Amino acid sequence: MKHFLLAFVATLACALGPGALAATYTYTGNTYAGANGAYNTGMSITGEFTTAAPLAANLVGQDISGLVLTFTFSDGVTTITDADGTLAAFNTIPGIQVSTDGSGDITAWAIFARDLPLATAINDVNSIISTINSGMIAVQDQGADDSICTAVNGVPSCTSYSPGTQGTGINFSNPGSWVTTLPPPPPPPPVVTEVPGLTGYGLALTGLGLLLVGLRRLRR
Repeated sequence: MKHFLLAFVATLACALGPGALAATYTYTGNTYAGANGAYNTGMSITGEFTTAAPLAANLVGQDISGLVLTFTFSDGVTTITDADGTLAAFNTIPGIQVSTDGSGDITAWAIFARDLPLATAINDVNSIISTINSGMIAVQDQGADDSICTAVNGVPSCTSYSPGTQGTGINFSNPGSWVTTLPPPPPPPPVVTEVPGLTGYGLALTGLGLLLVGLRRLRR
């Protein structure tokens, strides 16, 4: 029995371990400074991504694409998620690049979400949601639904777009903010209480009970 309980506890700990590490990072952008087509200046970029583990502290321009489990970003017209899009590389910039402070909160970022399939030739169409606050590129939030590819630089695909029929919304030099939602602390391990062995008085009383049962049967 003791071995069974210990095995159960170990299995429970393993099952809870990986899921308990996930963390979610939620972005709220400021409203667009300029917009046309289907976009308007009351819209903004919002979204979030969930990682397999909380981001480390003091990252500098780190590509964390391998940590991302799920994501969703919206520009007010289009929503792109991990089910129908990708955090694709844009030129030589990783799909999702972040810097963090001493607490692991995001302080700088470059994120490009694009729908699938990715545009790979001139005049191909893609929807793009980008949010950037990085020293490598000017600060901007931009949504561009059904944009037309105007330049291709091999892999990963199109590198420049012109607005399509849906237009675009854009905001320069006014980055939004991130909120980190960390997992709750793991529950304390369950207390396993062993059933005491039959020793001393317990053994004596058990023996006495068996003796009385035997005597009753003999009298019958």
